[in-house]
Amino acid sequence: MLNTTYFKSCLIGIILLITNLAPCYSASFKCDSHLSEAETLVCTDRELSEKDSNMAVVYKKLLKRGFYGESKNAFKTEQLAWIKTRNACKSSVCLNDIYDERIQILAEYMKQPYEVKVLPPVCSKTFISEISARLPSEDPQTRGTRISYANGLGGVSYDYVASIWDRSRIKDPVRVCLIAKYLNCPKGDDRGKTFEGTNLRTGEKWKLSDSQHICSGA
Repeated sequence: MLNTTYFKSCLIGIILLITNLAPCYSASFKCDSHLSEAETLVCTDRELSEKDSNMAVVYKKLLKRGFYGESKNAFKTEQLAWIKTRNACKSSVCLNDIYDERIQILAEYMKQPYEVKVLPPVCSKTFISEISARLPSEDPQTRGTRISYANGLGGVSYDYVASIWDRSRIKDPVRVCLIAKYLNCPKGDDRGKTFEGTNLRTGEKWKLSDSQHICSGA
């Protein structure tokens, strides 16, 4: 037996049934009586409803997971702009084209690297073996920071990190913890790890990436 929820979600279909016997399908949004013309077309077209539902699943995964080069707020703004464009469509042909385009874009986003926290952090104790500039420069404030540790790890920053340059020394004992890394990377390319270093002599901390670029060269 069909339940009350189903009848509510298909209210628009019942209304349209009077005029053109249009069915109601399952989209990602509620198919009720307060719909735009484009949304009504989506709710009454099986293919469009499936595309909308599939697109929404990928969008929610990306929103939760994230991906390289896009903040959560920017991604939400992009999706809202797409919805406005979709709602301007007046035909199923227009809607199919715009859904296909958006689904392809989201599929490309799914392939991009994304950052995850390492919980719990993976830590080791070592000491500083080298402190140098990211690039040669006469101005210390613009040359960036590079640090190397005796255990083979290291970090680099575009910024002048005073806690390293001004108050750390070669052979200072440090605790180095892996706190974040990127997934979805090409095989053999694991750049983009973030390490938190703690100078055990001064008590100061810093967070640096192991490379100027993340995996894939981004």
